[in-house]
Amino acid sequence: MIEPFGSSGKAWTLQVADQPEFWILQEISCEVGRDLRTAAERCEELVARHPEVLKDSSLAFPHCVIPLQVNLRHAADLLISRSCCRGTLERYIQALDLQKPGSQEKLRQVVHKAGQMLAFLKAKYSTDKGTARSIRFQPGLALYDEAADQIHFAYSACESCELQRLRNLISRLAGRSAVEVFQRAHDLSNPRHSNRHAGMLQAWTCGSDGDDDAASSGSDSELEGSDVRESCSLM
Repeated sequence: MIEPFGSSGKAWTLQVADQPEFWILQEISCEVGRDLRTAAERCEELVARHPEVLKDSSLAFPHCVIPLQVNLRHAADLLISRSCCRGTLERYIQALDLQKPGSQEKLRQVVHKAGQMLAFLKAKYSTDKGTARSIRFQPGLALYDEAADQIHFAYSACESCELQRLRNLISRLAGRSAVEVFQRAHDLSNPRHSNRHAGMLQAWTCGSDGDDDAASSGSDSELEGSDVRESCSLM
């Protein structure tokens, strides 16, 4: 059974009846950009540098990449990842009733964890641009396991800025206050900021990509869409 996963229109879930396996399928376009490597090449290089990524329970990493052709030209890649998490962060936020007591606090906790996990994964698996071959690690879909209260990500192997996409998503669904909580958690968990907040965070040795920092410094007016839930205070 195949069903849409998230609102991007580029991701689906694959399940087999009476089987525990759960797979996430993501279509990644072969757009011309700074990185000329295919999705498969990016995945292979990351595994070569960090083989532990295949066993990371917080990350649904592709076990297979299928090239897709249009008019005999390589147009996209289909990433197939096994996941232990079956729900998206987007769907969880949509289902929250912020009028109920405690819902706003729960939302604050969840987006805070999302910011922390995004920064942690980027710091763990990215390599410094100063090295011979840098890796810009970009987690894709944000997943949420409500039963375990854990944030997971599905790796996308694309060049787009996941930080800005998540900012836009949270802004549209939960308002600017939730974005501020998410952004603050991400920034404080970024090892580049650890010296400013000594004693609050555990330092990592891996480098992270500076492009996302530039995206995070933009004004709130850059966030897409407005939401009637904007007025809900989370602080």
